[in-house]
Amino acid sequence: MAKHEVHVELKGRGRMSVTAVYSEATFKRIVEDAIFFRKKAGGDGIDETERKRYSRVVILLTAFYLESLANRLCDAVLGKDWKVPKKNKEKGVAEVIIKFRAVHSKLCDKELALCTDGIQDIFTIRNKVIAHPAGRAQLRSGTGKWNRIDKEVSYKKFTRFSLVYSDFNLEHTDAVLIEVKDFLTSLFDLLQGKVSQELLDECQPKELVEWTKKVPKH
Repeated sequence: MAKHEVHVELKGRGRMSVTAVYSEATFKRIVEDAIFFRKKAGGDGIDETERKRYSRVVILLTAFYLESLANRLCDAVLGKDWKVPKKNKEKGVAEVIIKFRAVHSKLCDKELALCTDGIQDIFTIRNKVIAHPAGRAQLRSGTGKWNRIDKEVSYKKFTRFSLVYSDFNLEHTDAVLIEVKDFLTSLFDLLQGKVSQELLDECQPKELVEWTKKVPKH
């Protein structure tokens, strides 16, 4: 929810200083956009090529949603000046995961036990397939499955997902959205009572929960 605040300060001799502040929960707008494009992808009157285009946009927006949400939690729990310590920058681990772990560790005084493989895969797709694509993706099959030979792309959970940009479809998109909904719901269950209810209510993935109630089966 966006917030508008107006601060008025009297400075004497009838002078007055007025400052306006606007605040928006960016992650809310991003997830709303992701669901909007997912609905577009499932609509009537579009061909498979268009569905795949919408699907790729949704996956990309989902990664941005997680980043924005992780930043919101870090600001609220760890402080706006908190940075990921160099010693915690594990090779290959998405920074979002490190942030979620840090928030949980601070509040619960123990390591996060939730599986983050699916979340890691979302950022593998974002960083290695969509956001920083090769000029030409190259695949080789020789062990019963396809592998990229131009760059390393592998998944921890979504092992049947595409390795190339053009092949992502609605099935992949729905699996990503459901994974994020399940992970965040479980995370906020663990944080219940550790932070203000207002913060929990703001960050809960209500939009994804509502959408998954209506998602068609593939």
